Amino acid sequence: MMLDLLEAEAGSGDPRVNRIRFAIRALTNCQDPSGLRVLAQSRRLLAIDPKKTVSDYIEAMTILDSRHGEPFFEILDAPASDESDGVVAHVLRGLGSRSSERDEGNQFERIAQDHSRRSYVRGWAWQGLARSPQWRPADAVDLVRSRGVHPRLARAARVALRHVPDSRARSLMLRVIESTAPDLTPTTRWIESAS
Repeated sequence: MMLDLLEAEAGSGDPRVNRIRFAIRALTNCQDPSGLRVLAQSRRLLAIDPKKTVSDYIEAMTILDSRHGEPFFEILDAPASDESDGVVAHVLRGLGSRSSERDEGNQFERIAQDHSRRSYVRGWAWQGLARSPQWRPADAVDLVRSRGVHPRLARAARVALRHVPDSRARSLMLRVIESTAPDLTPTTRWIESAS
């Protein structure tokens, strides 16, 4: 029934956000991944909801089975544009919140290093990259220490350091960053208290 509602909104000329959210929340609560196919085929539905309902659904279903995220890789390949960046951010937020495979890590790394992307999109890619086999904490340190990096992106790279398993190494990296970017000291304190 919820899948029918989601499909009806996808085919509608004027989809209603409240109905889309309702259907996605119901599918999430029932742990029903059938709506992922509809979302992956209709980028308009992915872009229409400014809240994180879509990314929460992607996250919940890919935690159940990582293969549920496969239809979204084509979306991550979309070139940077006003239309695609919001959709890519939703997908990255959903896919990047759990441990990932090497192929996903490659996607996250490519987007995190892509200077044509907006900083918030690259920031979500850094979060996903930190949970992948390709993760190199030194890259995050180098990014934060580089000149001219957007503050949002620097903060995302710093927050990604919370995934460094060795607390002494993590603290050392955070201190190195703090010496060059003191404005991120509150972020460092948060990471240390949360770890």
